[in-house]
Amino acid sequence: MKRRGSTLVEVMTATVLVSMLIISALALLSTSLRSFNKTDKRIEMSDEGAIALRKISEELRSAVVVDILSSGREVAFELPLRNTHVDPVTGEYEYATPVVTDGIDRRYYVSSDGDLMYKVGTSAPRRIMAGVMDLDPDPESAHYNQPYPVFSLEKLSNRQSLRITVIAERETVSGTQRNRMSTEALLRNVQ
Repeated sequence: MKRRGSTLVEVMTATVLVSMLIISALALLSTSLRSFNKTDKRIEMSDEGAIALRKISEELRSAVVVDILSSGREVAFELPLRNTHVDPVTGEYEYATPVVTDGIDRRYYVSSDGDLMYKVGTSAPRRIMAGVMDLDPDPESAHYNQPYPVFSLEKLSNRQSLRITVIAERETVSGTQRNRMSTEALLRNVQ
């Protein structure tokens, strides 16, 4: 009876083929992880931006006084005065009638570090969002390679609205990620 074993050429061929399969699988895994990281950072930026823009627009909708400062990089505003007693129907502190300001200075602004900040009265500012860009990187934008207005007032028929535009940037393993977000808030109490 003749014993048949593997020759050195067959063992080397099998080793090369298995090695190529392992290298291909690792390359595919590495590409997938980079893509996952890139997508994860973009989702994180979008979520942070959406939450920040929603918070700003919800608060500014009821503002009584709104001023745009620092070439659109800052908005100062005051909210309506609220009653001191709870409304029995809604269970909330309703606005005083007629609508007047509460006299508390509030601001959203972009700091020199690129952070979107929120400040109420004399309290310390809080960071709302990080990585806000100074210059608009979009070649098709009217503000290409220039400072862009984060806050701008616009007229909609007989009402004022506030446009909020934020371009954020983050470094990831696979490079720089940018995200442009914009929303518009109709100002109910500003004519």
